[in-house]
Amino acid sequence: MTRLPHLSDNAQQERTDQGQCWWFGVNNGKHGHIRLMDIRPFMLGQEPEFAWPIGNSKPKGLYTHMKEGDRVLFWTGHGDEPEWGFIGTATISALHHDRIIFGRARRFSTALTPYPKKYPHETDVIRSLERIFGRDYPPLGDVMRAVFGTRRRHPITVHPIGENAFEEVMKLAQAPPNAR
Repeated sequence: MTRLPHLSDNAQQERTDQGQCWWFGVNNGKHGHIRLMDIRPFMLGQEPEFAWPIGNSKPKGLYTHMKEGDRVLFWTGHGDEPEWGFIGTATISALHHDRIIFGRARRFSTALTPYPKKYPHETDVIRSLERIFGRDYPPLGDVMRAVFGTRRRHPITVHPIGENAFEEVMKLAQAPPNAR
């Protein structure tokens, strides 16, 4: 069994070895590893799959722990598109040494947006994300810093998500926007 240093207990490690859910960050601007405009046709169902190049995506070591069938949540920060946050899901359908192939895209009808662009403040979505992930969850570092003034974290493209957290985000995304 390969140990992942960020997993705190044996039960978490065992779940990772059997399959995992993953956070994938998509850039909401003109630059970045994968941009929202690159993945949009896949998320809208216009393309059946999307090849995600591993390239310089960080942290690279996590890709070796991914398995076919693992579920993925896509996140984009605020930028060009006004709807940002969790935008949808997919499934890992194939793994290659230089890329991952996603299939079965599902774009949320409304993005799970933490707060209006350029107006960070505590919202029901922020409270829900804090409950699900905590304030120190690395991929949410910029959001939590903007709202709560927490320490800035380096941008993260890929991160494991527990099965329960994945399901909680799915429930939250399916709720009507005024009930989030």
